[in-house]
Amino acid sequence: MISINIIAKNEEPVIRTVLDNIISQIDDNYEIIIVDNGSKDQTYKIIKEYEKKEKRNKQYNITTSQYIGPKGGARNKALQLSKGDYILCLDADQTYKNLQKLVKEYLQNYTNYAIKVGRSSFPILAPTKLLKEIGGWRNLTHREDWDLWFRLTDNCKYLYLADKDYIFVKHYHEHKRKHSKIQTAKGLIERYRDDTLVGLPSIHLKNQPELTPFYILGKILAITKINMIAHYKCTKYLREELPPNLKGIDWDLKRHYNLLKYEAKTCSDPIFKEAMKIFEEKYSKYTTSINNI
Repeated sequence: MISINIIAKNEEPVIRTVLDNIISQIDDNYEIIIVDNGSKDQTYKIIKEYEKKEKRNKQYNITTSQYIGPKGGARNKALQLSKGDYILCLDADQTYKNLQKLVKEYLQNYTNYAIKVGRSSFPILAPTKLLKEIGGWRNLTHREDWDLWFRLTDNCKYLYLADKDYIFVKHYHEHKRKHSKIQTAKGLIERYRDDTLVGLPSIHLKNQPELTPFYILGKILAITKINMIAHYKCTKYLREELPPNLKGIDWDLKRHYNLLKYEAKTCSDPIFKEAMKIFEEKYSKYTTSINNI
């Protein structure tokens, strides 16, 4: 069985659209675990309704729960509730297509690895056993995804597959853009703090020096959580120069490519060099348009 994990927070305007989209694509070999991460709107009430939904007089295999705390803890809550052999993490504000095609290709070729596709935080598809063996997600507010990918990379178990982005339809984020100045500042400080905790190089400071005070405050906050500062081997590759044919890709893709580069050099499995080749074939053709996204 495949366990689809979804973490939702304040997604009232879109959560029905997203869940209906996912449900329309799955069969009895799937379950859906939805964890509300402290929503202040009607998100939790809506997802609870889905526990009772039926299709052709058969109830969907949907479990809902709540978790108040950092997003990493919410992801672990979903992991703990999952009964499937594999976990497919999806976003609560994204619609998809061809999910079963992705799962089929994964089961045929990549079941020893955790794969990441696309340019948004998720999806990631991985064996449940593997995620539990490496400790799941750390209890971080932000960057819990990168933190997981770094640990998987250090264990030669992370694959970024550039040719699987055929699953994406629409990312709904308009309802998340209205933040007060205080909320925006708090979010920036927390992100820079978590960048430090996971070893993720901070971006934008060169072109946006006005963010420097938030960066400094984030660094100071990280000191108060010194026991959470990670030292992953693969992060030393994040600033590696790209080959000329990839110079136009953005920071997100650059990091994924350099994680593959680290594995290709330090891990024995040729699959990482194959993934690098897939990446280069895809993005060397589209560097100009990607850089402008």
